[in-house]
Amino acid sequence: MSVAGEKSAALVETGKLQAEITSLRQKKKAKLQEMGDLTYEMMKEEGLDEEKLKDLFEEAREIESKIEEKEKEKVNK
Repeated sequence: MSVAGEKSAALVETGKLQAEITSLRQKKKAKLQEMGDLTYEMMKEEGLDEEKLKDLFEEAREIESKIEEKEKEKVNK
């Protein structure tokens, strides 16, 4: 493969990774919004279901871990 072809392929791969990162960040933001909404509703009803909140927290953390992995991949390209 020529140098120009290799650079082009690297740019395409970097673009794909950035798109994946952006998508994951949107998912994380939605998950955090869901946590906030749920917390608000629970507080309004004077009770917290910590298990539900913990599940949402864990989902957000998993997404965050995926973002970190993609960021590392992007740096290594």
